[in-house]
This record gives sequence, C-alpha cells and structure tokens, in this order.
Amino acid sequence: MTNILSMHKDYRVLPYILHGLGIRDVKFAGKSAAELRDFYEVYRRFCAVLLLFSLKNWGFAADDAASCYIFSPSLSFSLDDVRLQLKTVKNDSYFAFVLDFEASKKYRIILYPYGSSSESGKKHFPSADEVHCLYPVRSDDNDGIYVGIESLDSFRRLQQAVFRAFVYASDGKLSACPFCHSNMFVSRDGAFFCENCSTVISEKNCFDTHKPYFSSTVRSYSPSAHDRDLTASASILYRFRNITAMTADGSAICPHCGKIH
Repeated sequence: MTNILSMHKDYRVLPYILHGLGIRDVKFAGKSAAELRDFYEVYRRFCAVLLLFSLKNWGFAADDAASCYIFSPSLSFSLDDVRLQLKTVKNDSYFAFVLDFEASKKYRIILYPYGSSSESGKKHFPSADEVHCLYPVRSDDNDGIYVGIESLDSFRRLQQAVFRAFVYASDGKLSACPFCHSNMFVSRDGAFFCENCSTVISEKNCFDTHKPYFSSTVRSYSPSAHDRDLTASASILYRFRNITAMTADGSAICPHCGKIH
C-alpha cells in the first residue's frame, strides 16, 4: 500500500479501512479457486467502501447515517433535488450495486464488482440506463470502470457515473451546481453555467439518431502541455468533469453515434 494514499486529503482514511479488510496487493497468478473467491469478496467490500465514500465526497447525505453499513440491503441518500436509493443485490449468480436516482426523471446504474458478469446485469436489469463492471486492474481488454486500490482516481471514476446520473435524473435542469453546489444560471445558448467553478452543462441532439444527450465541460479551461504529456486520458485531463467521452482538446463525443457534433 503506497504512502500516497495516507497523504491524499480525500483518501487519508481509506488505507486504515482497507487494511482492516485484508486488502494488500492485487495478484491473480497462481491463486486457487478458493483464494479467488476470497479475493472477490474482499474486492466487493473495497468497492462498497469506495462507493459510499464517493457519494459522501460528492455531497450526498444518508437519510439514516446510523444504519449506513457497506452491505446494507437498501440505503437512501439525498442531495439538492435528487434522491438516491442504493441497493445491494446478491444471489448465487451475481452480486451488484443498484443505484436508483430520481428527480425530474429516474436514472438507474448497475455496478458489478469484478467476479460478476456485466452481461448478467444486462439480462437481470434490462431497463438499466448504465451497466458497468468494476475492475481491480487497468486493462485495455475491458470497457468497464477501473476501480483499483493503487489508483487515486478510482473514486473519481465512480463519481463521474454519479455526475452523469445526477444530470440525467435532473433532466439537465439544475438549480445548484453538482460540483460546488453554488447556484447555476442559464447562459444565452441555453446551457447551465456555474459562475463559481465554471462547470457548463449543455443539452445536445445527435445529428444521426436525433436522440438528445447531455454534455459537460469546464469553461475557459485547457489542460497544460505538461498534463497532456503525462496522459492521453481526456477524463484525467479534465478532472473527470465530463459526462460523455471527450477528445483531448475537450470536444464531447456523442454517446449515440460516437461522433463529434
């Protein structure tokens, strides 16, 4: 476990929690089936702890903080006009976190910690808006969410999904900024803009499918040349404040057709 975790202002409490859960290094080679099952269970606990931390760090407050246990069957949260029901679903075939957001609309996210199949999520939760598998190691062979012990950005990747759900559940009409909770204003082009942290949320339409979608960015922000040299990840460059995929220059990629409009 790296000392960076204990120094980071957001992560400083997590090393002690993870130590208590028995989490050290992620290694799969040579492990028996029983050892893998033990790892899957520990990784689920890590994901549960990090998910609760991500929600609290984002600003969500539990309706009953006294009963906020990582594997509670159901927990209720609220932030501004958005309500969130977090459920843990576990049976013989899969384990999943179910996040139901509700404001002007409803939006559902299914998160499967590694060891469960995201394909089963699409089968068991066909109406879900998003289904993601959470992976403990970075790999180009999966399209899930990298939630690893060694990555300081793991909780931000979870918050990125929460941010997207927050916007869609609000139907893009936000009275308060999801990031700093200051008032948001409608700009001349119809986008919602936060004067405090410069978050911009816009509604757009796909030219190919004619389906609407939302995008977000930070006004007047451009990553430095040094940052661009360090990573090609647009999410990292823009501090995970994008709810669509982005190019390195900050152009939003349409979630429906994969093009830039």
